[in-house]
Amino acid sequence: MARNRTGNYPVSSKACDVEYRVRRLEVLINKSRLALASIAPDAVAEGTIDRGLELVAELTQVVQRLAGSKPSKRSYNKAKDKPAATKKPTKPVKEAPKPVKAPKGPKKAKTEEEQLAQIDSLLAPLDSLLGEDAAPERAAAE
Repeated sequence: MARNRTGNYPVSSKACDVEYRVRRLEVLINKSRLALASIAPDAVAEGTIDRGLELVAELTQVVQRLAGSKPSKRSYNKAKDKPAATKKPTKPVKEAPKPVKAPKGPKKAKTEEEQLAQIDSLLAPLDSLLGEDAAPERAAAE
């Protein structure tokens, strides 16, 4: 940060510093206007207060120009740093229509006889492995 040649006030061109100084100037201008308005016109020479108010009005215009020309605040987001002209336009994503699924039919409930036949067909290889001894016991259990 550089120092002003005529004083100890630091000179900065950061956006936040310029904004702060502009606000301080606006407050001082308001105070000056109120101070000039509080002076009795007969206490000073003719037109002095009017001339002071004119100068304050000119100073207000200068400060407004300063406020309009302050530097932009720094943005650290990469997406925001690029100017709008260099950004590629984004195309809307087209979604493919989802195929309609055919409704499934209701499951057939198996009867007890079909279930027993299925179990018998699964147990037939075991009967042959165990021999003829296991077959009559199983038949008696049924």
